[in-house]
Amino acid sequence: MASSAQVSEIRQASGQLVTLAGKELDSFWKALFQSMSPTDFRDELLKFYPDLITTYGDTAGVLGADWYDQVRAAKGQGVTAAQFRAIIAMPTPDEQSIRTAKWALGPYFDEQADSALSLSRLQGSMQRLVMQPFRDSIWYSAASDPVRTGVLRKPTGLTTCKFCIKLASRGPVYSYTASGGTTAGGVVGRGSTRTGFDAAGNRLSGGIGGGIKTRGTQPPGNRFHDDCDCESVIIQSQADYPADYDQKAYERLYQQGSGVGRDIPTD
Repeated sequence: MASSAQVSEIRQASGQLVTLAGKELDSFWKALFQSMSPTDFRDELLKFYPDLITTYGDTAGVLGADWYDQVRAAKGQGVTAAQFRAIIAMPTPDEQSIRTAKWALGPYFDEQADSALSLSRLQGSMQRLVMQPFRDSIWYSAASDPVRTGVLRKPTGLTTCKFCIKLASRGPVYSYTASGGTTAGGVVGRGSTRTGFDAAGNRLSGGIGGGIKTRGTQPPGNRFHDDCDCESVIIQSQADYPADYDQKAYERLYQQGSGVGRDIPTD
């Protein structure tokens, strides 16, 4: 099980990544929003937003794979790094980022022209799309690990929505395949010839041939809403369960219908 210090470190690193992406988005908005017509601004945003998601999502995928390897190494599993390395997930496809940006801009083009709501939507979806490769790296590495591995949804923060309470109540989700390959919903690579590591064994990023690009809708256990602060916990034994995770408590909350309602993204 990862130590509290390791958990704090990865939480801080992923949080900083989202914060940096958010600052770039805010800077873009402040620089161009008032100086352009609505349609021209939309056109610029639809070019900027996918690049933003790809840039930070690329780093997030590497961060997730490194985290998986770090947790696994701490456990001292019999399978060595030479025999198994975590999978690096690819950034969100541009077409998905563009669809999301168009949805976010909807209120800006309504009769009320609610630009504040559009910016809020962009910020929330940015967090989800940037973090998705981090979560995908964990999910697909668990599915391919020779050691049977589950991924546990662990809520954090002061409030948790009904959707996440439901997933937390299920305990670890196992998507291991007997062949050691990835589960349905993923496709290896993006046409790159890169191996994912340089000659010194350091991870590379950006179009890694050994990475995973998700295909279509995420499997339910790996779906996250905008601004979701739940954590993906790697479970290979009883000792891996976090001390503050109580599955029975989440089951009761789910049966009671507790949680803050929230729309869940469809892609």
